[in-house]
Amino acid sequence: MSLWDIEGKKKKKPLYKILSSKYRDKVPVYATIWSEDFKNDEKLSSRCEEILNQGYGGIKIYPLQKRTIDEAAICVSKIRQTMGLNIPLMLDLACPKNKNVSLKLAPLVKEFKPYWFEEPVDGEATRALKEIKNQTGLRIVTGEKQCGINHFIETLSADAVDIFNPDISSVGGIIDMIKIIELSNKNNVRVSPHCWNSMSIAASAMVHLCMSFPNTEMAEFFPEYIPYTLKFCDKNFEINNGLIELDNREGLGVKIDTNLLMENTSSYKFSILDKN
Repeated sequence: MSLWDIEGKKKKKPLYKILSSKYRDKVPVYATIWSEDFKNDEKLSSRCEEILNQGYGGIKIYPLQKRTIDEAAICVSKIRQTMGLNIPLMLDLACPKNKNVSLKLAPLVKEFKPYWFEEPVDGEATRALKEIKNQTGLRIVTGEKQCGINHFIETLSADAVDIFNPDISSVGGIIDMIKIIELSNKNNVRVSPHCWNSMSIAASAMVHLCMSFPNTEMAEFFPEYIPYTLKFCDKNFEINNGLIELDNREGLGVKIDTNLLMENTSSYKFSILDKN
C-alpha cells in the first residue's frame, strides 16, 4: 500500500485514477456493527437507526453473537422493522463450526431479505459453502480470512460463492486484490472488500479499489473506529445518501500526524520511529 501511495504522489494522481480510466467518483458504502457491543436487540436496532442517519447505505450485523438460532431470527426481524426491507442488511455468521447452524437459520431469515449471508462456514470449507449456496438460495460471501490467489481460484471453480470479501490489508497486497477482482469478474462473481479495524490507510485503499473496477460491491466501514482514527489522521472522505466519496488527493490520500499517533499509542514501542 505504501508503494502505491508513493506512486500516486509521483504521478500527482489519486490511486483510483492510476488503476483505471473508467473509475467511479462515488461508491456504495455500508456500516458494520459489531453486534456484541449492543447486547440486546433494542440497543442494536437503535444503533442501526443512528448509523443510517449518518448516511450509510446498508448495515451488517452478527445475529448469532450471544444468540440461539431462533433468537438470531428474532433479532433480524427487529432490525428489519427498524430499517424497512429496501435497505441492504448483511448477515455475518462468523463461521459456525457446524454448517447446520447456517442451514437452520437461513429459512428463518429469508423472508427478511438479507442482502447476503456471510461466512456461513469457514471459507476453506468449499464443499459446505457450495451446499449452503445451493440449499438456501441466498447470496454467499466469503474470503476475509484467506490470502493468496489459489484459494479464490478453487472457490470460483467450485461455484461456491456469489461475492468475495478479501481483506484489503491481509489478502496479499493491492496487486493480489486486483487479480482476485479480475478473476471474479470473469466468473460473474462480485467483490466487496473486507476492511476490519483500519479506518485510515486500509479503508482508503479499499475505497480506491472499489472506485476502479465495475464488479466491486459496497465498501465496508466500521463507524465505531472512526473517532479514534481521527485522533491522529485527518478525514479524507464524505459519506452521504449511501455513497462514499474521497477527497481528490494524490496516492491513497491519507495524512497521518506521526506525533499524534505516538501520543495516542503511548503504551506501544515503535523502535524504528524511536531511532529516527
